[in-house]
Amino acid sequence: MATLPQCKLDGTAQNIELLKALIQKDQDNSQKLAQEVKHHEDKLNYLNAHVNAIDESIHRLQG
Repeated sequence: MATLPQCKLDGTAQNIELLKALIQKDQDNSQKLAQEVKHHEDKLNYLNAHVNAIDESIHRLQG
């Protein structure tokens, strides 16, 4: 049977491992969200480039 201080240490170690797992999960989620944001930014840049090209074409046709 473990002594009281040993039980407390075991519980602390479990809490530390749980905390590490939660931090890793949060870091993974943050990285995934950052990748999604980057993907959307790339899409916006692509679409804005096409809007600018269309605007230029319209101005040339009107001019």
